[in-house]
Amino acid sequence: IYTSGSTGRPKGVMVSHAAVCNRMHWLIDTFGIGPADAMLVQASINFDVSVGQLLACLFTGGRSVLALEHERADSAALVELTRAHEVSIWDLTPSMLRPMLDEPGVAACSALRHVFCGGEVLEPALARVFRERMRVPLHNIYGPTEAAIDATCWTCDDSAPGPIPIGRPIANTEVFVLDGQRQPVSV
Repeated sequence: IYTSGSTGRPKGVMVSHAAVCNRMHWLIDTFGIGPADAMLVQASINFDVSVGQLLACLFTGGRSVLALEHERADSAALVELTRAHEVSIWDLTPSMLRPMLDEPGVAACSALRHVFCGGEVLEPALARVFRERMRVPLHNIYGPTEAAIDATCWTCDDSAPGPIPIGRPIANTEVFVLDGQRQPVSV
């Protein structure tokens, strides 16, 4: 799968089948994804986030709702797809979530159960706007493509006074936090 990483230029990354399966099982088991769910697929199939968008619901008999190429960056079209196809899960970058929250029809997306946000820093101000407009959990996910897309997850609430944490490791994953000299820091 491909990632732009820190360079902004796409690069191919090898990810093991086991790592992708682990990520899918964590998502399904932790958030109760099942046959009644539908996930919006708005990422290009070439990028890492598309793996979860395509497979999470299909693993359990649910649906993947594919946005056409011209709809992928059109927040109004994505909100309408969500409403019309009763999408229950979004997995978006913060820069895609922001305009979707401003769409007049976002309140009609009543089937939404979970929103995952990753790929960029999730700012506290955006999380506050989300909580004001939506009544579903917002999950901040973090991880390099090489770690099978996500390595950590934090369900946003009002308890974090500063930056939104990247969270705790997903199932079967270890996370090491290093200092500037690449030495482990204390808990």
